[in-house]
Amino acid sequence: MAKELRAGKKSQTVKKTAAKVVQLAAKKKMVRKAAAKKPRVITQDDGFIEAGTIQNAVLTTAEERGCRIVRFGSSCTLQEAAALRSALLAELDMRKPMLLDACAVAAVDTAGVQMLVDLAIECMERGLAFRWKGRSAVVEHAIGALGVGALLESPGSVDQFAGLV
Repeated sequence: MAKELRAGKKSQTVKKTAAKVVQLAAKKKMVRKAAAKKPRVITQDDGFIEAGTIQNAVLTTAEERGCRIVRFGSSCTLQEAAALRSALLAELDMRKPMLLDACAVAAVDTAGVQMLVDLAIECMERGLAFRWKGRSAVVEHAIGALGVGALLESPGSVDQFAGLV
């Protein structure tokens, strides 16, 4: 009888171990699925699209009346962050006041807003005046949602931008 009890305990232990292995496998599968999801992007149509589906110009620049006019493309996301950063650093190196136009931005994510904040801070640190010509509703919504509006305000004079806005 003692052998039967030990055999019964062993089979119960094996069953419990097998159940735990199945549970762990299910958890690992869920974690892999969650990690494979692409980041979401806020778009103008108040819906969401996957970050990889946006392909547009990143940045266009021009110079007028001694000011650099910087126009952002329709996407300002993590996907474009490296290209945007290098283009913006080149603009900052010109050491001229910047008029920033984000009216065409149709998709933005947290990385894009963070890059805009970094740009504003870098302008202030370098003593460069900047001003926003405009920001799309999507950009305004993202800025409001992240609570960084005050960081994007230009403390500089706006006299040099007269007639450009």
